[in-house]
Amino acid sequence: MFRVLCKEITKRNLLRNPRLLKHSGATQLSTSAAQHNVNNTMAPVELRSSWSSGNDKTFDVKELASLLDHDNHEMRGEFRKFVSDPIMTPRYDIPLAEERDVALQRLKRICDGGFISVLDFNDNPLRIFAAHELAAIIDPAMSTKMTVQFNLFGGTVL
Repeated sequence: MFRVLCKEITKRNLLRNPRLLKHSGATQLSTSAAQHNVNNTMAPVELRSSWSSGNDKTFDVKELASLLDHDNHEMRGEFRKFVSDPIMTPRYDIPLAEERDVALQRLKRICDGGFISVLDFNDNPLRIFAAHELAAIIDPAMSTKMTVQFNLFGGTVL
């Protein structure tokens, strides 16, 4: 997978300053640490400031997101904005009943936001997969509930 991604990045010319290294027959992409005057003994604050001080971006963020997302780009972008809703903030060490309730509330918000529909199985099945990918990052319990409701029940009914 890494090789495929590297080839795609190179083919699309995403890296504006690529440095290709040959190692064991595999092509790897890297940027020069010396270019940014960084080393492995620097504190995180120093690293961040040295990375942001340069005006030259080493890759096109939007193009890389397009490559990694591969489908339903508009929906994924809207979903990423949507997850800033306070209900989507992770909550840890809560009672099981509360965790189930929070998962249901989150799933209702996603459905009300129009990010997933059982009709997507007919119209755009990749949208279902995209919704699952993004939902699993927020709350695996909600993602499981989504799978049961949409894939098992909804897919069977259709």
